[in-house]
Amino acid sequence: MTTLTMRSHRGKADLDAIALLLKTCAAVDPPDEYPPVSDILMQFDAPSVDQQRDIRLWEDAEGQLIALAGLMTPTEGDVLDGFLWFRVHPTQRVESLYRNIIAWAEARMQEVCQERHLAVKLLAGAGAEQAKRMTLLENYGFRIERYFLTMMRSLSEPIPEPQLPDGFTLRPIQGEPDAQAWVALCNDTFIDHWNYHPDTVEAFKHKLKHPDFRADLSVVAIAPDGTWAGFCDCYIPKQGNQGWINLLGTRRGYRKQGIARSMLQAVMQQLNLEGMETAMLYVDAENPSGARRLYESVGFQTTHSQIAYVKDI
Repeated sequence: MTTLTMRSHRGKADLDAIALLLKTCAAVDPPDEYPPVSDILMQFDAPSVDQQRDIRLWEDAEGQLIALAGLMTPTEGDVLDGFLWFRVHPTQRVESLYRNIIAWAEARMQEVCQERHLAVKLLAGAGAEQAKRMTLLENYGFRIERYFLTMMRSLSEPIPEPQLPDGFTLRPIQGEPDAQAWVALCNDTFIDHWNYHPDTVEAFKHKLKHPDFRADLSVVAIAPDGTWAGFCDCYIPKQGNQGWINLLGTRRGYRKQGIARSMLQAVMQQLNLEGMETAMLYVDAENPSGARRLYESVGFQTTHSQIAYVKDI
């Protein structure tokens, strides 16, 4: 293997090389590998990311970008689970480079541990069909922690009309004016879910800048007394004909009333009007509120499984 040099991110000067590497990897990797390219690019400007310390690039002797890795580390929580993502040029996928990437991630999380005085873990993902990556992670001390499913529903099939409880209404989110209420609702809804870390107003405002995020198609369910009872947000990638349902949740105390189903149906109708052919989503296979059953009941089918690995640091 050619000797490689590891360095930090240099901002805009690196963007063309990064775009080329991501395009090269996408040509041979699974189409739904997590995180998607758009999320990787958005991470560079995320408020929680230290570009000099949370992103690393590896170059060969000619200065060609060979590998790219980053850490997504929550800003809050009793245990900080840093998610390691990486892309490696198809011609350079050798064990020594992967070992280097994981060693960097472990060292960075140890820094986080010392600076924040909190326990840390390292997370990484692998598709169920990515046997080599699974073996790689297990050989370096990662263990399987959770399974996630990619699900799809054709929007050409009939979409029933939403049936909200009496007095409840749906409306699109209104950007920054909704930030505080959205964050409070999100945190109250997902506090009992695996690996959830509190959302922040800064993160919500960053979401609004995502090029694929559609605030006009994302909805909140409002109870008769004005309480926000649930929410559903969606993204439409610039390429393709798939609309993604990113988050769907109902606040505790308002569950089992058909609110989530109604929001899901309303958003699918809007995606259909936008010309999307399919609706896509991710779901925790062990979601405690029964989300998988809900999605299956309205016609979603599993197309792919993603495995979340964890390693104690």
